[in-house]
Amino acid sequence: MTMSAVTSLSLDPLQFLVCMDKRAKTLAAIAHSKAFCIHFLNENQRDLSNHFARPGGDRFTGIPHRIGETGAPILEDVIALVECRLFELHPGGDHSIVIGDAIAGAVPGGQPLAYFHGGYRKIES
Repeated sequence: MTMSAVTSLSLDPLQFLVCMDKRAKTLAAIAHSKAFCIHFLNENQRDLSNHFARPGGDRFTGIPHRIGETGAPILEDVIALVECRLFELHPGGDHSIVIGDAIAGAVPGGQPLAYFHGGYRKIES
């Protein structure tokens, strides 16, 4: 699933928060597997962002990835990633609030893919 907002929730323990539509298949997969990975895409990965934004079957078919420490898929060539174990799910209207404990991560670096006001933007240094 492509998300436009991820929130750092806590530094001790290190936790992240995302909100997902209760009907999302990704939410069901996270509830079942108890793990997920947050990927920060590089500026050249618009197609990958669009790919994961569309609903569909196995979205990882043909997408370069490996399996991480938590069992979650880890995408290649991202600028940063955080593997999380599911800590809690909370109801939030028609969404669920997903809280994850950060287990592992990496910051290979690069220029981020930015999405703002309905379109991709370039971040200038």
